[in-house]
Amino acid sequence: MNIQEARTFVARFVQGNYTREEHLAFHEWVNGASMDHIEAIADEFAFLQKQVVLTGRPSMEWANSLESRIDSLKPASVVPMGRRRKLNAAIGWAAAVVVVLGAGLYFMLNKSGAEKAATEELATTGTKILPGSDKAVLTLADGRKVQLSSSSDGILAEEGGSVIRKINNSTLVYEQQVNATQQAEEYNTISTPRGGQYQVVLPDQTKIWLNAGSSIRFPVAFTGKERRVAITGEVYFEVAKNPNKPFKAVIATELTPDGVTKGRGEVEVVGTHFNIMAYKNEPVIQTTLLKGSVKVVSDKVSKVLKPGQQATIIDYPVATDQLTVQDISNAENLVAWKDGFFPGGSADVMMRQIARWYDVDLAYEGKVPEMKFEGQIPRTAGIESVLKILDANGIHTELDKTKRKIVVKQ
Repeated sequence: MNIQEARTFVARFVQGNYTREEHLAFHEWVNGASMDHIEAIADEFAFLQKQVVLTGRPSMEWANSLESRIDSLKPASVVPMGRRRKLNAAIGWAAAVVVVLGAGLYFMLNKSGAEKAATEELATTGTKILPGSDKAVLTLADGRKVQLSSSSDGILAEEGGSVIRKINNSTLVYEQQVNATQQAEEYNTISTPRGGQYQVVLPDQTKIWLNAGSSIRFPVAFTGKERRVAITGEVYFEVAKNPNKPFKAVIATELTPDGVTKGRGEVEVVGTHFNIMAYKNEPVIQTTLLKGSVKVVSDKVSKVLKPGQQATIIDYPVATDQLTVQDISNAENLVAWKDGFFPGGSADVMMRQIARWYDVDLAYEGKVPEMKFEGQIPRTAGIESVLKILDANGIHTELDKTKRKIVVKQ
């Protein structure tokens, strides 16, 4: 294969019109291609990327190997910084090509295209297993429930000195009134079902993202000495800074109209960005810090986190003193769910993410695969497309649409 044939193949690949023989030939060509040719293919690929988004993520091993080839060039062939930056981008694109094609993955459409593909899948197959969407239930202080997915944008209620407003069909905003008086503290709860997500702006302007199967309980106005909320499931926080009124997130077993049934831990902050993952069917509670500082408390033990660190409470749901902290290099990737991507991870963690988002059951035949998926998959993709990607990466599954069940095979 030469450079022209390689360009032709990339175009055919985007159209999904290529053979296994062509794929193998292209894979072999990229591994031995010159930097100039890789850059040319990267340019071609970048142009085509305006029309599609590939789900494969460059293999770090392959990308590092390619970067080493650049670094090993003779002094006389040193690449100028301007062109080097372009080549660094080329590494990403070329690696993506090799990983995607090497694994036999199919390209994924952009967000709107993926949603269209999922809808077409429904029309042609009759299945109702669609990606999750913006939906949640708001429980008011008097126990009334509001289905947010079917409510129109605008003011939904006024409680405890705050106006509750829905915007953009995906966000609930609490506007605390300056001159409002409050006789007793009133609480609201927002819960997402499996296959749901939602955003909330609290009365202090703290921003909240709720993942599927999650909930948060909070006062409709922060009038006390601290801002205290309680959560279940997975929640991402961007806390508004207020040194005079600390923010505390209680990790609960279950939330009821009367409060928290049992606390599993607590995170204390002033103003920061962090993520709490505390699902009942996960073996650990994880708090990941992206910005600022937080203190994680579990029973009598506490740890202070720095950005890029993750605290783990072990033996969940029986919270003990086993609280550990580790540095992580991919903090942003771990919270990719709020930006519309499955963040990847071990096979069992990845499958539980998928099960919650598509609201399906999960079973295993034999042992859980000891594999890790390094890429990011759009959460707008149809479930069959997602499972094809995992299958190409060695995580084999079988989907029973009638029973809404995924069986993971060894």
